Amino acid sequence: MNFIKAIRRATALAIATASIAVQAAPARATPTYDEAWEDHIELARVIQDHGVMVHVNPPHCKEGDFMGFYSGQQRVIVICQENGQGDYAPYRWTGEDFDTLRHEAQHFVQDCMVGTRHDHQLSPVYQDPLKLGVRVLGTQRVQRILDVYRGKGASEEILILEVEAFAVAALIDTEEQANDIRTYCGLG
Repeated sequence: MNFIKAIRRATALAIATASIAVQAAPARATPTYDEAWEDHIELARVIQDHGVMVHVNPPHCKEGDFMGFYSGQQRVIVICQENGQGDYAPYRWTGEDFDTLRHEAQHFVQDCMVGTRHDHQLSPVYQDPLKLGVRVLGTQRVQRILDVYRGKGASEEILILEVEAFAVAALIDTEEQANDIRTYCGLG
C-alpha cells in the first residue's frame, strides 16, 4: 500500500473511531494576559535563537486570507494579528494571535524532523497526529480542518501536519514548544 493510501486510510479510521476514543484534554489554568504575553515572547525568542525570524503584521498580511505562515527556506514565521493592518504596527495580542504563533512554531519543529533545518521538508512530531488532534480538538473540529485544507487543495501529508499544528497550538504549552525547538532544531 502506498503512503498516500495509508494516510487516507489512517485519516478515515481516526475520524470514524473518534467518537469512541475522544478524551478531553486536561484542564489547564488560564494564564493572565501578562503571563501569556511573557510566555509567547519567550517562545518567539527561542524561535529566533534557532534561526527563524518572527515578523508581525508585515505587508504580506494584506495580501492573503491567512493568520500566519511558516516558510522554512526563508527562515521566517509571519503572524498576521487579528487586529493588524499589514503595517508592522504593534497591536495588543489576542488569544488568536497567540494561537497562531504556537501553530506556526509547531511547523518549525516539524521542519526539523527530517532532512535539515530550514529545508521546508516537514514531518509530524507525534506518532499519531490524527489521534492527538481528535483527543485535543474533538472529531468535528478535526473534520472542519480537514475539509478546509482539502478545499484549498492540500495533500494528505499537509492535512496531517495541519491537524498536528492545530492540536499542539490548542494545548497552550509554550514552554514545551520551546523545549521541542531546543531538542529537535538544535543550533548545529
